[in-house]
Order: sequence, then C-alpha cells, then structure tokens
Amino acid sequence: MNPLTQLFNKPPTVKLVDDEVLNMPAPDYVVLPMDYTQRELYSWQVEIGDQVRQNQIIARNSMGVCLHTPISGKVFDIKPVWSEKGVHVPAVCITRGAGDIVSTDEIFDQYGVSRNQASFDDQLKALGIHPPWLPLAIDSVTVNHTPEVITNLVVVGYDEEPGIYIQYNLLIQKFDAVVQGFNLLKKILPNATQTLLTDRQASLQIKGQLPQNIQLKSVAPQYSARLLDTNIPKLLNIRFDHDRDYALQGAVVISIERLLVLMAAIEDSQPFTTKHLTVSNKAPAEQRTIRIHHGSSIRSVLEFTGFSKHKPECIIAGGPMKGIAQFNDLTPLTRSTDGIHLIAEDQIASGSGESCINCGACTRNCPVNLQIHLIGRYVEFNNFNSAKEFHPELCTECGLCSYVCPAQRPLVQFVKLCNQYGNQKNEHTPKIECSIESPLEEWDQHCTTSADMGSCPHTCH
Repeated sequence: MNPLTQLFNKPPTVKLVDDEVLNMPAPDYVVLPMDYTQRELYSWQVEIGDQVRQNQIIARNSMGVCLHTPISGKVFDIKPVWSEKGVHVPAVCITRGAGDIVSTDEIFDQYGVSRNQASFDDQLKALGIHPPWLPLAIDSVTVNHTPEVITNLVVVGYDEEPGIYIQYNLLIQKFDAVVQGFNLLKKILPNATQTLLTDRQASLQIKGQLPQNIQLKSVAPQYSARLLDTNIPKLLNIRFDHDRDYALQGAVVISIERLLVLMAAIEDSQPFTTKHLTVSNKAPAEQRTIRIHHGSSIRSVLEFTGFSKHKPECIIAGGPMKGIAQFNDLTPLTRSTDGIHLIAEDQIASGSGESCINCGACTRNCPVNLQIHLIGRYVEFNNFNSAKEFHPELCTECGLCSYVCPAQRPLVQFVKLCNQYGNQKNEHTPKIECSIESPLEEWDQHCTTSADMGSCPHTCH
C-alpha cells in the first residue's frame, strides 16, 4: 500500500473543545422549508401577506407535529427551495416585523385542544416536537406505541462528525439540566433502562457524578468508532436499517440537545424554534458553536461568526464526513443540521469523480462490510436491480468510503440514490410545482434592503 493510500485509510480523529455557546440575534427574515424529518412533508397554514407572531403555528405534518415561526413579521412569499439536505420542497419566507409573542394557551388553542385536556403526545406535537417513542412515519404508528413499551433510552452525548461539538458542550456546560432531563424521562418512560453514551474524554469528566440508575457508556475518539448506526444496534442488540425506526424496537435514541428541548417543552411549554450549530473552517482550523433561529441563512450565520472573511469555495451543511455541499450560501438552516464546514479552493482535492480503479479501499473501510465499489458501479449505470442485491439499505451513510477513495468518487450519493429510487418511489413529491429557479437571492435582496419590512412586495402568485 502506498503512503497516500495509508493516509486516506486513517479515519479522522475528533478533538473535543469546550466552547462558549454564542446566541445569534433574530435575522431579518427566515425561510422555513416544509420538510424536516425526511419522512413527512408539512402543510402550511398561512398565506402570502399574513401577519404572524413569534411562536405562532404556521404548518403541521400528517403526524400532527407543528412548525412555529421563530420571529414576528409578515409572510413574504411561499415557493419551493432547495433545503440543506438537497430536497426541493415548498418553503415559507417570513420577514421580521413588529408583533408580540404568542402565549402557550394561544398555541394550544390554535392546535385545536385546550392545554389542560391535551394528551402528553399532543402537548409535544403542539410545541413542534415529535414524541420520540413514536415511529417517524404515520403508517407505522399503532395504538401500542406508548411510552410504557419503551425498554431502552439512550441519550447521546457526543457528535459523530469531526468539527462538531454541540452535544459535548451542552453535556459539560448543562450537566445538572441533563440529569434533570433523565429524571423527567424516567417518569415518562418508566420501563426504560437509561444509558448515557458519550466519548471517553467526557466520560472521565463526569464519572461518578451520574445517578446510579443511569448507565455510562463511552466510545473511542476515532470517527469510525463513533458511528451511531453501528454503536446503537450493538449496545441494544437490535437490528439497524434505514427503513426501521428504533421506536419500532422499543428504543428511544435522542441527543443531549433534543433532551434539553424536550425538557423545555414539558416544563416551560417552550416551542422548538432554535437550534445549536457548530461552524468550522478547515484551514486555518477554527470553530464556533452558536444558537440560531430555525430558517436562518448560511450567509447570516457566517457573517455573525466572522467566518465570511475566509471566502470559502465549498460550504458543507453538516460535518466533513456526512455533510452535503451547498450551491447557495442563502440556503436556510433547520433543526436537522448540526454544523457548517468551510473548505477553501486550494483544499479541494483534484480528480473528483474519476472512474473506479478497483482498489477496494472503500469496501475494506466500510463499518458494515458492504461491497461499496460494486454498488457504486451499478448505480452509476442505472442498474439499480443489481445494486440492490448487495443490500445498500444497510449503509449507515458515514462517508468513510468516500473519504478513503483515491478517485474521490461520490459513493455515498450513489448508495442514497439506490435507496431512494431503486424501488421507483419518491416520498418527497411537492404539493406545488417546483421550478428549477431558486427564489432565495430575490428574497434576500428584498428583505435585507427594504427599510419597511412589512411593505415588501411578494414575488410569487
């Protein structure tokens, strides 16, 4: 094996940083895509020109989970946009303006049930949180999916991706609140064994401080050892594939951040409208962890953190391993994104997308032992039936195959294409016609230059 291949075969090591979390102020406008879980589209309940108030319900999905506006203002436009996950879906653009905050009672009135009479599931759904003991797809939910059937609760106190430190920061800085969250979920999930899964460094810091009813498990610092889709099945002795929720197997798996969001909703009736995010730069190595409002643009985040000075050639939503490169720095950020990773032009490898050289590096490094090179070749030539014989549905989409590929082939994207289109099914058919042209530039131009946000002309009819 030559030295270059040896370098590629060494997976990145995650270095933990206990950083101050910065609070980003409300942006001039937010763009809220109608797709968050990658399973259920949201249906918007507002129209262009409507005045909305902070925390008001503006959409809900077929499961009844609501989406709230994080700012008060005016519905400027509704059009399809590309989300940070590469999905083309309708989105609601809201410009910031005057308006008070919607009260908790008003939220439940808008949801259609009184606060005192709402079931526990409905309370969470009204506040924008999918109950973690329910499957994500509505056709999988039965009357048996109640908190009492959950036998395992795993709270994840680390981030898989190099350069993202959200869960570690929250665990160390809000340790007492995390323990309170465990105690709260013990009342809700009475039959569940509780486990905190974290990395070795955090494990050493909190060892001896956890109550005896909480198991502490740790993982190694190497990226390949931190993959949840391999760790959770081993820890709980259950099966993993992308079509099977943990909730269907009696398990709840949530992050530290989602645990704190649940606690804020249950104890303070606080809707889910903000998200923690790590912004990192490849060279020079820098990182910031901030708290943003849902729907903030990548551009506004980079300007707030000062990372716009680096003028990156490539912006990746997510981390360097699993993240997705963005065509536009105005792409809105949602609750499903944990990081922004920036790469300069001189740091982008040449020769990307070349033909497979059959070196086998991708298959040797695959944590679930898939024949990635064969799946990639079959998908490359639209032979999905042959690709399916090698079980691409077991792929964890960790990105290690692409990381070690000397030809820099988009292997993860090939697998995702096979899983999404191999059976000729597309769950993300938008409810309105999606044009290729993006409205993001036009929205940004209007919303950031208009002196009177409420009088901005809308662009779509």
